[in-house]
Amino acid sequence: MVSIEPLIYCIILFGLILSFTVFLAVRIRRYPKNLRKLMEMATVFAAIGSLGRFVDIIALFKRIPHHSQIHAVVHVVSIGGLVWVFISMVLTLERYYIPIAASEKLRELRVSTGAYLFPFGTQEEILSLLKDTEAAILAVTRNPGLYTEFGDRVKKIWVSMAVETAVPPTKLHVMQDAVIRFLKDAGRGIVIIDCVEYLILYNDFETVFKFLTSLKDYVMVMDSTLVVAVKRGTLSKRELTILEREFRLIKELTIEG
Repeated sequence: MVSIEPLIYCIILFGLILSFTVFLAVRIRRYPKNLRKLMEMATVFAAIGSLGRFVDIIALFKRIPHHSQIHAVVHVVSIGGLVWVFISMVLTLERYYIPIAASEKLRELRVSTGAYLFPFGTQEEILSLLKDTEAAILAVTRNPGLYTEFGDRVKKIWVSMAVETAVPPTKLHVMQDAVIRFLKDAGRGIVIIDCVEYLILYNDFETVFKFLTSLKDYVMVMDSTLVVAVKRGTLSKRELTILEREFRLIKELTIEG
């Protein structure tokens, strides 16, 4: 006759692990690609644990050959696998979503997190924003030579229809992917877009606005800064009003040493 205490214990444990497995499984698609694989692995290891506890229940009623060995292997694999997934997920979160601490060689300067609109008159005004920071910078620009004085610290996406090595202004998704890769690698940085008018010329304003707001969301998650530089007098009053509702004016930006 089966003792009631071990049976209740095994059933409760099986139910808890099975519920955890289902909980993970239904949430896999909610996660971004870099975390989805880990969620899938966590679900597999949890399912192995559930199977092990189910075998333990069966073993209370029927003799299972090598049950002790099966019990040990299943528990080592499931618990060890879940520990590995947890560690991998923490490392992934730290890499992609937590600002990277400054190293001894590079001094990370503090930058106001957020998305800003910068109506500028001269290109020198753009450069003046960046001279007092050592933060990583990505410029989406029509004039990559403008940022020469910053050397390799400024990465550039050249936007042009005429040059093969440049990104065409219609390829907004390519620019967005490049910005995301830059922020993932940098951990935290400044993205400046100084060719909004040119992008609107080859797309429509609504499409470019959606592109900019999408970048804003990602930049905010990465605790970074987006500067949308617009030359004065090139956009309509309506377009500027729409941008101002989504982006703070540059006077609210502070770059500190």
